Amino acid sequence: MNPVVICGPPDVGKLTMANALSRYIGYKVFHNHATIYIPGCSSD
Repeated sequence: MNPVVICGPPDVGKLTMANALSRYIGYKVFHNHATIYIPGCSSD
């Protein structure tokens, strides 16, 4: 399974499009706001 990345400016419907696309192709949506962001932390 190849990942699909949807990018764009705020309020253009990226999550709406991701949800519609996920129903069509059977992928799960990973919402970036569901992640935990810790300022100053890096994975380098």
